[in-house]
Amino acid sequence: MKAFVLIFLALFTSCFSQQAKVPSPTPTPIPLIPVLEDQIPEPPKDEKKFQPAQIKESVEKKLENYLYGREIVPSIIVNNTEGDQTKINLENTIVEWIRGEKETKIKINGDLFSLKDQKTINDFENGRKEDVDFANDWEQIKFYKFGERKIIGISMGNEPCTGIGCSVAFQLIYDLKTKHKTFFGTYRIEREVNLYDFKNDGTIDYLGKTYIGESDGVAKEVSNLYKLYPMDEKGIFHLQLDKNQNPYFIKRFFEAESYSEIDKKFEANWIEEIK
Repeated sequence: MKAFVLIFLALFTSCFSQQAKVPSPTPTPIPLIPVLEDQIPEPPKDEKKFQPAQIKESVEKKLENYLYGREIVPSIIVNNTEGDQTKINLENTIVEWIRGEKETKIKINGDLFSLKDQKTINDFENGRKEDVDFANDWEQIKFYKFGERKIIGISMGNEPCTGIGCSVAFQLIYDLKTKHKTFFGTYRIEREVNLYDFKNDGTIDYLGKTYIGESDGVAKEVSNLYKLYPMDEKGIFHLQLDKNQNPYFIKRFFEAESYSEIDKKFEANWIEEIK
């Protein structure tokens, strides 16, 4: 009887274990879909961000940048801030300003000369040259050392000035080696002496400036004309012409009333492209 009970318990336990071990259903795997790089959408582009700004440089700024890299830097600059300076020492080069009632004279290292009967070599205004003896006071002196040459540049005006006379200035360029004197004049344009080496060939260049406008005051626009004057070995400036015998020039246009520059009317026949 005891053996029978043991056999029964063994059979009962075996059946229960088989039922308990019924395996659970296996989950269906989710297939992986490969994604290629060219299928990944790109973020939208900001068109304004990717387009370079189209900024048109003004004629004034363009010329300023062009001239800056070609200008000859003076060794000394003296401004007549006191208004009564008559003797200036520039590294043992003595410049004396002698103002008289009838004429004004200048002496440079003992070389005495008068402004009387001197004329500008450039057209001063509307195609005419001007008498230099209108100047009776100096405004600024520049002393240049360029290669083996030493140059004195003096800008001059009239004191006391009235009306349109305040817009008039003259520029003397004096070669210390040859003692040659060259006079330029300006009206309503830059007054200072500025020397350049445009071709980087050791030649001293100057920009002669001419004001072109109507004297009756009714013109809607005026212009400033710049022409190229290189200096030769004798210290003499000559107007430079192109192969067709036309002068090299830069021409700027301004509104007569406001003197605002009219960029779209800029003209030039120059030795190289002005960028």
